[in-house]
Amino acid sequence: MKMMSVLTVFIAFCCGCGRTETAGGNPTEKSSVQTAVDGFTGRTAVEAGKKARADIERISAQKNKDLAETYGEE
Repeated sequence: MKMMSVLTVFIAFCCGCGRTETAGGNPTEKSSVQTAVDGFTGRTAVEAGKKARADIERISAQKNKDLAETYGEE
């Protein structure tokens, strides 16, 4: 199982290394290697969790503000 993981990472790395960047390419796009590394390390899930937390906090703050305006509390 460990050998398959190493082989998968190696193949993903090799696929990304053979590419040449074009002058008209979008510099904000991630390479396939970076996407694979983010997936293996869990960075993608962590970023999604942080975004969800920020959304929940923003919605909660708006709801509290609306309730305070409705009931006249500050």
